[in-house]
Amino acid sequence: MMAMSDFKFAWAAWLLTFAMHSTLLLGLAWLMARYARSHRLKELLWKTALVGGIFTATLQAWHKAFGRAI
Repeated sequence: MMAMSDFKFAWAAWLLTFAMHSTLLLGLAWLMARYARSHRLKELLWKTALVGGIFTATLQAWHKAFGRAI
């Protein structure tokens, strides 16, 4: 069972990881969307970047918590 301080540390680590991943993905989506001609491609880039930050941060936290890939 995790102690409360362990839970707070894990939550803070996930939040920091999410901030870094989402910043990078959103910046990349912004750069790519500037040069994309298709509205569908722009929409796909933005949606992928928004969900990608949550997905990659959670995947990394899962890997660190259980020590193995999914």
